[in-house]
Amino acid sequence: MSARDEGGAYARIRENLSELGLDAMAAGLPHWMSAVAAGEADFASAMLAMTSEEAEAKRRRGTDRKVRAAGFPFVKTLADFDFSFQPSIPRAVVDDLAALRFLDAAENVVLVGSPGVGKTHIAVALGVEAVRARKEVRFTDCAALVRDLKDASSRGILAKRLKYYAHATLQVEALRVVHADEPRVQADFADVGATLGEALDTVRASVHALRESSVDLSVQMRKVVADVTAAAPLAVELDVRCDRVPPNACSCLLAVTREALSNVLRHAGAERVVLRCVEQPGFFQLEVTDDGTARSADGTAADGTTALYDADLKGPAAIVIGSEGSGMGRLGGGNCDFLVRIPMRGKLNSLNASAAAAILLYEAVRQRML
Repeated sequence: MSARDEGGAYARIRENLSELGLDAMAAGLPHWMSAVAAGEADFASAMLAMTSEEAEAKRRRGTDRKVRAAGFPFVKTLADFDFSFQPSIPRAVVDDLAALRFLDAAENVVLVGSPGVGKTHIAVALGVEAVRARKEVRFTDCAALVRDLKDASSRGILAKRLKYYAHATLQVEALRVVHADEPRVQADFADVGATLGEALDTVRASVHALRESSVDLSVQMRKVVADVTAAAPLAVELDVRCDRVPPNACSCLLAVTREALSNVLRHAGAERVVLRCVEQPGFFQLEVTDDGTARSADGTAADGTTALYDADLKGPAAIVIGSEGSGMGRLGGGNCDFLVRIPMRGKLNSLNASAAAAILLYEAVRQRML
């Protein structure tokens, strides 16, 4: 192969490796091609070295990704820990924990000590070791865990959130690295064990209570709709996207729903209403939409207004323009001979005062020119 052909093949190989995402092999290609050409390595050895470099790079990327996903407050390893600064911590015990045999035995490990002695450092370091061993790791604290589960329960996704935590091989909270054979430490462990047991029982009871006391919102809303519309010809479509909600939130949503439907019956003259309730992060969104098309025999709507194109504007008139959105107030509207509204289509709810005045004046001029 000529030098020109060899250069072209080298360029194509680099392009192919880059396209396949084999960046480590692409980076090592010049060295190993030179080594093979000089007789310092055979083809098989070069391929073994390049694929090994690529595999190691892939493992590093996977480890970095899992470390970020674990949620560590910082990233520290056991190599970073200064055992000479804390001689009371037996290094042999820490090294034994780093072997991760406690995971295979499904054992809990608790770290007890004064602030600043390195408990969190060791906890994070053991978590990093678990990530390197291709384990799923989650770092959290008890308060954040309870808040997260409570929020998940209020949003009806507690079971899904529990699966998220249960999926992790290692849940990092605290680790056991102290003089367990000392009587004082054993007594401390007994107290800690009792306290943790009580706390976990409280958490379990709280989560269970949250799950059991939640209310099926869709069922309760159907009852409210049936009650309000019992003596009224109103078609109501329910779209509830949050089945289980806390009792206090349910009571509030039901009260708003009842009031909204009552107002529609009294003032909107509607024939159809759509009730939509959606759970957003941290709040509930309740939308009540009606068609508002029902009219009396003389063409007057339930709110006392007449469509612009049904009104008689041929005679002398003093025109009073209402505000955008809310229209005429009670004082101004009560002194008018009749109220006129501009029919709206699509998603446009209202016009500003100047645009409304222009449309109304145009219609008045049009009627007088007929």
